[in-house]
Amino acid sequence: MIPGSAAAMDEPRTAAAWRRRIRLRTGWLVAELAAWAGTVAAGVARPDDDSIGLAVRTTAAVLVLVPVTAWTIVSARRMGRILRTYAWEPCPCVFDSAGRDTQISLRPEPGRQAPFRTVPFRYDLSRDGGERIEEVWFAGDFRYGGVVSPPGGHRPIRVIRANLKKASPRAEPGAGTLAEKAGLTRAGRARSAG
Repeated sequence: MIPGSAAAMDEPRTAAAWRRRIRLRTGWLVAELAAWAGTVAAGVARPDDDSIGLAVRTTAAVLVLVPVTAWTIVSARRMGRILRTYAWEPCPCVFDSAGRDTQISLRPEPGRQAPFRTVPFRYDLSRDGGERIEEVWFAGDFRYGGVVSPPGGHRPIRVIRANLKKASPRAEPGAGTLAEKAGLTRAGRARSAG
């Protein structure tokens, strides 16, 4: 555990990065909806072929973009729950790039390894400012997932177990109370990437 912090969100750089992520994603959602409303209003006000075509294309794009953006906002809010529930702890790590996925394997103790993948999108966390990372800060439960960041907590990224079904499909009674509070589990079962 990082000295002096009860929760990862107590770290000022972590809290600032999380707030920035929420503001950015909310801004994207508002911009997408405003663009759609503007083009539909223009199509209704001046119903010529160009404005109606633009309104149709914008509506098609918004039907894809709004759910994806909303999903990233939900994921960021879940990250906030994890950061408010768990404290940062330094953890040695190894990055494994297999195909298109970069997997991060945390080593909480010698001889034990916990493989994770980033969600909701792939993200290469192996370098920070050009330097190779050999240790990350982790806030979460090694059985299910959590949040990782380069040391300093300035770039939090949500992760889940890479082999969630094999890792721990069911928690022991009473062992997952903190994981349940953070939203990593529901009714004793690990949650998926959503």
